[in-house]
Amino acid sequence: MTAAPKVAVFDLDHTLINTDSANGFGLWAHEQGLWPIDDLHGQLAHWHRLYGEGRLPVAQYLDFIVSPLANKAEATVAGWVADFAKARVLPHLRPQAMDALRRHQDQGDRVIVSSATIAPIVGGICRLLGLDDYLATDLEVNQGHFTGRPQGIPNLGQGKAWRLAAHLGAKPVHLSAYSDSINDLALLSLADQAHAVTPDPRLAAIAEVRGWPIHHW
Repeated sequence: MTAAPKVAVFDLDHTLINTDSANGFGLWAHEQGLWPIDDLHGQLAHWHRLYGEGRLPVAQYLDFIVSPLANKAEATVAGWVADFAKARVLPHLRPQAMDALRRHQDQGDRVIVSSATIAPIVGGICRLLGLDDYLATDLEVNQGHFTGRPQGIPNLGQGKAWRLAAHLGAKPVHLSAYSDSINDLALLSLADQAHAVTPDPRLAAIAEVRGWPIHHW
């Protein structure tokens, strides 16, 4: 019997990189004068805290984080993200996480990045890293411009598991999954081999009970 193809899925923020790409992009855009908003640091910290506690009001958060892209051309935003990623993401790569990703590639495994962050940011970072298979929270586009609204199922929580299952299709695979966050428990629970990467306390406790490897990268 032919062995099932192998797939490795990696979370982005605090797994492949040791920073938050959505918050980082927001702060970068603010510094460039692209998102003039009062107390941005405080608002981002508020949303980040709710996400970490598993209490994020998703629709409200997406309205907020997508707002600076409303009516902007896809090509314009792609240029912004490319500049941001070079300046603020590349210095924050986790070398050991990237080594694990490259090992999967060298073994012929399919590698997918799956992130709750909005797709223009995730796509730009993945392009910079030479990765073309990713899942993210999609945005609505009309005639080449972002409308400022999300589209489809947000790629977080249970949605991450649903989106990955749909992306992989019906054929069986051997799945490895890497994440730092309790918010990705549904995704990790899908995997044949789950890996907790510098996990938050709740995920660390579950990983300990379930016997999942814990990596302090």
